[in-house]
Amino acid sequence: KEGVIVNTASLAGLTPVVNTPAYAASKWAVVGHTLSLGFLRKTHGVRVNCICPALVSTPAVGEFFKEEFNKAGGRVKALAAQALDARKVAGTFMRIIDDDALNASAVVVMPQKVFVHNPRF
Repeated sequence: KEGVIVNTASLAGLTPVVNTPAYAASKWAVVGHTLSLGFLRKTHGVRVNCICPALVSTPAVGEFFKEEFNKAGGRVKALAAQALDARKVAGTFMRIIDDDALNASAVVVMPQKVFVHNPRF
């Protein structure tokens, strides 16, 4: 059997985020777990990837982070002003499912671009 798993992480899983260390830690864990599961394609025919969107404009979580980012200032404040539309994230999620070349990858969704994170080992 074949399949695809897309875990939901966050840009906070790839870069430090101020004022929310527990949230950031949980997202770093999702990214690390995803990147560690590349072997499942060979052993079980399952691809595992994760999506790492920047701030998404949502009524609850998005608004909370907008407030936190505005307090922090700097580059993070700029992200608050460019919150993503959830439809862009959903479209990227579907492209991850359809792209057979992606496995054990973290796909970053930013306001201006979408790209595969390249961990430097």
